[in-house]
Amino acid sequence: MTSLITIRQIDNDVDPQPSIDVRKLRKWGDPVMVDLMGADTELINSTNFQVVQTATIGDDGKPFFNCINRFQKNLDYDYLESLQYPSDGYTVQQKMNWLVNYKTHGVSAYWMKDSPILYFGPLVFGGQFVQLGETITVNGKYPNRDDYEDIEFRRLIGLRRSDFGKYTYQTHPHLIQRATAAYRMNKYTEYPRGEIFHPVWSDLDYPANYGDGKLWVASALLDTEVVA
Repeated sequence: MTSLITIRQIDNDVDPQPSIDVRKLRKWGDPVMVDLMGADTELINSTNFQVVQTATIGDDGKPFFNCINRFQKNLDYDYLESLQYPSDGYTVQQKMNWLVNYKTHGVSAYWMKDSPILYFGPLVFGGQFVQLGETITVNGKYPNRDDYEDIEFRRLIGLRRSDFGKYTYQTHPHLIQRATAAYRMNKYTEYPRGEIFHPVWSDLDYPANYGDGKLWVASALLDTEVVA
C-alpha cells in the first residue's frame, strides 16, 4: 500500500488550506520504472528527459501512454518562458532551447508544429511532485509490457490558464515542477541547464488529442516515499 502526503508536509509556509493529495513520481532507473516503462538510459543508449508518461483513455476504454505520440496544444510559450531566470550561468534562451528546440537538444518535451502553436508531449518529470484526483482502474498495457493487465490510474490535476502568475515552484511544486533529466547510468539531475521550471498543464484547459483528453498517472509510477 503506497503512502499519501499533503501539500502541508511539503512546504510549511504555504497558507492554511484543506489537505490535497500530492505524491512524488519515481525516477528513471527505479526498478518499477524500468520494468513497466523501460525508463533506463542504458536500455535506450541515450540520456533523456526524466519522462514519466501520462495516459489518456481512448474511446475503446484502453489507456494510451502519452509522450510524443499524443500531445496537448495551444500552450502559452510566453508563460513557459516567464518561469525561467538567467542568473545561474544559463540564459533563458538556453533553457527554452532545452525544452523546445529539437535541433539544439536532439529531443524535446515541446515542439512547434504549426507556429505559433506550442505542442506538448504530455509528460511529467521524474522525482517531482504531482497533485492527484479521482482513481480509476482500466485494462491495458504498460509501454514495456507485452500483456494486458488491470492498471490503476489517478487523474492528474494541473495548472489552469487562470492560475498563471499565482504560484511558484517554491509554494506549489505539484503545479510548477523542475524539469529533470536522466544522464548515463540513470544519474538524476534537477539542473540540466541550470534550474528549468515546467508547469503541469491542466487537461481542463489543455486536453490531450486522444479520447476524452483527460490525463492520468499510473499509480505504480508514484513513489512510496513520504515527504516529512
